[in-house]
Amino acid sequence: MWFILFAICIFKITCIFIFIIYCVVTFLLVMSRDSVDDKLEILTEKLTEKEHVLQKSQCEIKDAEKVLTDLENKTSSCRDRYRSLMIDLKKDIRKTEDEVRMLQNQISSLSIRREALRSEVLKQQEDYQKMLNSFSKELENKKILFSSSIEKSRHPRVSYFILP
Repeated sequence: MWFILFAICIFKITCIFIFIIYCVVTFLLVMSRDSVDDKLEILTEKLTEKEHVLQKSQCEIKDAEKVLTDLENKTSSCRDRYRSLMIDLKKDIRKTEDEVRMLQNQISSLSIRREALRSEVLKQQEDYQKMLNSFSKELENKKILFSSSIEKSRHPRVSYFILP
C-alpha cells in the first residue's frame, strides 16, 4: 500500500511539476509574444516611416524629372531657336555681302564713269579754249578790218541821192 501511496504522491508531484512547467512556458510565451508584439510595432512604425520617406523621395524624383523635362524642352527650344537665328544671320550676311559686292561694282563703274566724264570735260575745256582763242583772233581781225574800214569811211561821203 505504501507503494500505491507513494505512486499517487509521485503522480501528484509530477502533475504539479508539469503544471509549473506549463505555467512557466506559458509565461515565457506570453512574454515572448509581448516582446514580439513590441518589436512588430516598432518595425511597423519604422516601415511606415520608411514608406513616408519613400513617397517623399518618389515625389522629389517626379519633381526632378519634371524639372529635367522642362529643362530639356527649353534646351531643345533654345537650340532650335539658336539654329534658326544662325541660319537667318547667315542669310543676312550673304545678302549683305552680295549688296556690298553690288555696291562695290557700282562704285567702280561710277569711278570709271567719273574719270571718263572728267577726261571728257577736260577735252571740252581744251576745245572751248581753242575755240575761244580762235574766236578772239577772228574778233581782233574783224576789229582791225572794221577800224580800217571806219577810217576809210571818214572820208567825205558822196551822196548818190538825186534831188528832184
